[in-house]
Amino acid sequence: MKTRRKFVGCTSVFWDADRNESIHSTFKLTFDHNVDKSALQAALDLVYYVWPVLKSRLVKEGSEFFLEECNIPAKVYESKEVIAISGLDNDVYPFVVSFYGDTVFMSASHSLFDGGGMLMIIRLLAMFYWDIYTGNPAKAEELARDFRGDGENLDRDVFAEATGTYRDMPLSGLPDKSCSVEDFAPDADDTLSYGEVQADSSEFIALCKKNHIKPMPFMFLLAAKAVYRMKPDEELPIVGLITQTNNVRKMLNVEKDPFTCGLISYVSVDKKELNERPASELAQKVQEMLSGQLTKERIYNFMTAPEKFGRPVTVMPIYFGKIDFGEVTSHIQDLVIVIHSTLEFIAFDLNGKMRFCPMMGHGTGAFMEAFSKALKDEGISSAVTTKKPYFLPKDTLMTNEMR
Repeated sequence: MKTRRKFVGCTSVFWDADRNESIHSTFKLTFDHNVDKSALQAALDLVYYVWPVLKSRLVKEGSEFFLEECNIPAKVYESKEVIAISGLDNDVYPFVVSFYGDTVFMSASHSLFDGGGMLMIIRLLAMFYWDIYTGNPAKAEELARDFRGDGENLDRDVFAEATGTYRDMPLSGLPDKSCSVEDFAPDADDTLSYGEVQADSSEFIALCKKNHIKPMPFMFLLAAKAVYRMKPDEELPIVGLITQTNNVRKMLNVEKDPFTCGLISYVSVDKKELNERPASELAQKVQEMLSGQLTKERIYNFMTAPEKFGRPVTVMPIYFGKIDFGEVTSHIQDLVIVIHSTLEFIAFDLNGKMRFCPMMGHGTGAFMEAFSKALKDEGISSAVTTKKPYFLPKDTLMTNEMR
């Protein structure tokens, strides 16, 4: 008889997207050498050793979700293109690992994993791969044993209180109306645009430390400046949606749990504020707005009914922090992260470069230019490194030729 367990997470808002959309949450990792298939396969085996529960499928019954044990092939696939999680055996897999040439792809179910959880998985995959590839499989196995911890039987009982009844918890301080996002409409039903701006990591982080702020609020305010530069006649406030996944993991002490674990939070800023003060100074106010929303009560409420937290927003910044995959980090030539949604604006620090990657539909090209100027206004060296936005077409997401 198949083993199953109740799954509590903010899954309902992503259930249909995982099954019906052509673009899924995907990581693309490019090395400085052609990928060794046997080493990658051995690395994936260790990932499943750390989290055996990953060999499960998500099942929906009524309004409830369950993880059900299944015989998912624990194998890597060779393909020039990403293999969608819904592209194998007419089933929806938790995640799929494939490779071609120097590039590894991982597509993942957003119903099961948030961005932080996906990063956790591909980080271990890359670290295991490097140790095995360089002839030290024993080191990879030791790391797997050390990390496994509670991985064999992830305890999500911490979310038990999240299965109660949703109750309205209005936020104070947010505007009734916000800047329209019609300029950032999707390019088409089956495409997603993607671009990149690079900046000097040391300058960006130094400015954050100088002003005692975290990168995420600063990033949001720079994005707001970019929007106002694109829309000089706009007078309505900019509203940002920020999912506090890592903060929630720390608060609930589930930092080894890769499954979805978040809280939608909202922040805002108006044009007058941005004109009067540098973004680096205003970030403290935004940071306080985020901290004020990070409570267990709001987390449990969000887990109960995530769809009720939705409201119109201008931009959704996601900051993954410094990419530290151990020894293999310096051998990573490129990293692309796509969480399937227009308006998302992803950033991470890789090998000394901050990479800011907007997905703003028709507005992506203009946003890249405006955001680069906003960085320079703060004294941070930056450049648009994508001459024009990439368009990620249906069923051909992120080919390995994409740079």
